[in-house]
Amino acid sequence: MDKSHKNKDFVKDAILKMGELSESCGDMKLPSELSLCSMLEVSRSTIREVLAQLIQEGVVYRVRGKGAYLRRGLTSLNLDLTKLFSVSDAIKSCGLSPKTILKYKHVKTASQLVASKLNIDEGDKYVEIKRLRYANDKIAVFNIHHFRLHAIEHASDDALCGSLFDYLEETGKSISYAKTKIKSVVLTQRDIPEMEVALEPFILLEETYYSDSGEVFCYTEDYYSDEIFSFDIIRRRS
Repeated sequence: MDKSHKNKDFVKDAILKMGELSESCGDMKLPSELSLCSMLEVSRSTIREVLAQLIQEGVVYRVRGKGAYLRRGLTSLNLDLTKLFSVSDAIKSCGLSPKTILKYKHVKTASQLVASKLNIDEGDKYVEIKRLRYANDKIAVFNIHHFRLHAIEHASDDALCGSLFDYLEETGKSISYAKTKIKSVVLTQRDIPEMEVALEPFILLEETYYSDSGEVFCYTEDYYSDEIFSFDIIRRRS
């Protein structure tokens, strides 16, 4: 290994060690590039290369006008995938603060795929909703909901920022169960402009929600941050 690589590895380890030694909570503001050069006795170009690598890996991010920050891992939320759960309640259970932002609500015309998921005819109207769910100001979940028109057409923006399960129950529609597909995906800032890094791994749960009688209420694409969420499921031998 040449000296350049040794220097970069040394700088990377030193920056990560700063996060381990810090007693502060939350993300840690890193010293300026010049300060890091002085502290670690390496060139500014080496510091910049290492920071660029850490940003690409999602470990460091920049805030315009404020500098670079070392991401401190949130407590991982480990959830039982066999149970329907409230995202806000799950976030609160780890002592984190949940927040929901409604990005989008529109009545749309169903494609063949959406029609098949909602058990409606192609060309029928449905409601599409996009929401961002935060945990301590970090993106935890990105929701894309596709609702049957009658289920949620008249919901206020405030209601859509709360529990959709609760809203449905208050309007006489109770969700009993969901059929779920799980995928591992990578989203970009084109998918979620609010992301702090260019690429980020997510766990996608494609879910169709049903009433006791088997009526479909909605089809959702729920993207759970791989940094924050993990899921358990029990599998038995057949």
